Amino acid sequence: MKENLIFIRATFFVDRVIFTDPTLIQTIAKQLTGVLNLLPSYSKGIKLSFSPQGLIQTESKTLEMKRVDESLVVAFSDNRIDITNYGDIPMQDFLQLINEIKSHLEIIGLAEFSRLALCKMKYYDCSDEEFSNCFKHLFSQQAKNPIEWNAQIVDRTSLNDNVNLDVNIVKAIGRGENVTIEGVTLKDKLLWNIDINTKPGIATSVIMDNYNAFFSMAINKTVENEQYAEQISNC
Repeated sequence: MKENLIFIRATFFVDRVIFTDPTLIQTIAKQLTGVLNLLPSYSKGIKLSFSPQGLIQTESKTLEMKRVDESLVVAFSDNRIDITNYGDIPMQDFLQLINEIKSHLEIIGLAEFSRLALCKMKYYDCSDEEFSNCFKHLFSQQAKNPIEWNAQIVDRTSLNDNVNLDVNIVKAIGRGENVTIEGVTLKDKLLWNIDINTKPGIATSVIMDNYNAFFSMAINKTVENEQYAEQISNC
């Protein structure tokens, strides 16, 4: 069984609507250009959203600071900043990377976060036997060997006993026959992902006071669940 990293992503949610301030966009680009070999790229698109009047289209704007090979992308859109690494990287190195970016966001006044998230996704090349073993481990029903299936669990836990900060942990593993992720179509792969994020509605001051504790916990939970996924796929 061969494993392949699709991405690891940290998300900083902000209450500020970034694209209402053209000066801020220029400041972001200027501050981050050259940091970690990042270069600016600006794009517009269409975003679909629901309203009482039905489905509406609105303009979507994104500033991306990225490496030439696009192995690292820092995307700024309204109310969120996504830091995505597409190359293989140790978790502690990724944490160091996002902390470096955070230090530059502090300089330009964009480091007050309303929510935090860490997400990682991988796929595995499996034989029919490995697919079958994984399915039997997760499901009690004895179907032969379905070509597509998915198992997902969502947990909620407190960050620690000393603070009222709830964290959602979404874990999923499944077989996909044809799945498109990040613009790439994967055929017949075992997909694994974990998404750990703070519950909405928590005060920004609480989020920032527990920034380090959140990412420490999120990294530990990611590594722990990653090891479990590898175990059941080899059952």
